[in-house]
Amino acid sequence: MKNPDKTAIIWVSYDGKERKITYGELKDYVSRFAIGLQKIGVKKGDVVAIYMSNIPKAFISVYACYRIGAIYNIIFSGFSANALLERIEDTKAVSL
Repeated sequence: MKNPDKTAIIWVSYDGKERKITYGELKDYVSRFAIGLQKIGVKKGDVVAIYMSNIPKAFISVYACYRIGAIYNIIFSGFSANALLERIEDTKAVSL
């Protein structure tokens, strides 16, 4: 990696606290999350629906899916219960 100490993500929480994640840290987090997904049975081509707010872990989970070739289905609290159900069922997201 060319610049592992360079800032990759700057995230500001609702209370104004700022968190910076470097490219090196991001690579480590993504690798660990990808390994975790594989350990629970997620494989290339699977659709993964992860429900979480717009926090750094959400970006990490998306990149982890991409890393193993899984398809990330974007769902979040802004969707109604029916919209969530439809998205999960329509994409045949894996259930583990």
